[in-house]
Amino acid sequence: MKYNTQTDSNWKKDIMTEGKINNIQWIDRIGRWGCVVTCLANIEQAHSGIEFTPRNMNNLIVGHNGYWILSGKTDKESNASFVDWDVVKGILLFDVFNDVEYKEGYNIARVILNGGGHYINIIKKEKDLYLCFDVNDGELKYYKESDIKKIIRIEFM
Repeated sequence: MKYNTQTDSNWKKDIMTEGKINNIQWIDRIGRWGCVVTCLANIEQAHSGIEFTPRNMNNLIVGHNGYWILSGKTDKESNASFVDWDVVKGILLFDVFNDVEYKEGYNIARVILNGGGHYINIIKKEKDLYLCFDVNDGELKYYKESDIKKIIRIEFM
């Protein structure tokens, strides 16, 4: 399967959310802030067997007010493009389990990249290492269990 990256020129400039705070305009785009959106698109694509891009996922999320700022959960730019899991799991008919142990299937890991949180797709666990696809640079990488700060498991209904 071909995995999507958030930095693909076809959608990296697509807007997730935008607004104005204290007379400062901000725009969150997939290329910079869309790691979760891209991970979810990769999972949907793997599950359905049909091409599904971050653009497709973003359009679904925006269309259903699935980002925090769109669903009214925040008025702060720093949380604007957080995915509202309650909305998104209803769109795609899956359940979400946060901060769980790894279980075979569809998993997203939170790691630290450049000092901030970043989400990547877990491909599989091999002994005490996780083979992951980094949706930012498109590379397969191994992470130790101690490198992974959070695991989100997706189970389709």
